[in-house]
Amino acid sequence: PVVSWIFGCYLYICVNWLHVHFDEAFSALRIPHYKSFLRLHIDEAGVLELFTIGLRKIPRRWEANPLKSASDTDASSEASPSRWVPAPGQPGAPGTEGCGAEVVDYLRVEKTPLSSR
Repeated sequence: PVVSWIFGCYLYICVNWLHVHFDEAFSALRIPHYKSFLRLHIDEAGVLELFTIGLRKIPRRWEANPLKSASDTDASSEASPSRWVPAPGQPGAPGTEGCGAEVVDYLRVEKTPLSSR
């Protein structure tokens, strides 16, 4: 417990006065919102595109999707592939404001030929 407190103080000082270690401090805060994930795409020419998708609000309560049966494992068989949907009143639920999804970062990696040695 003492080491955790000291490390927390270190991160607090680094972020507020030295303006460093933002990633480490922010991830330790366990804020329920502002999550992100990567979406990768490889096109026909072999170009890799990486999209960082950020979500401003995350649903905290979920319920079973009434359009999906528990025995159905084929995600492409229905218009709603997930077994779980946000509970009513949660961000992203029908009739509510969305999760605030946006592209935070984009990276394009061109395909390079293998060099012959």
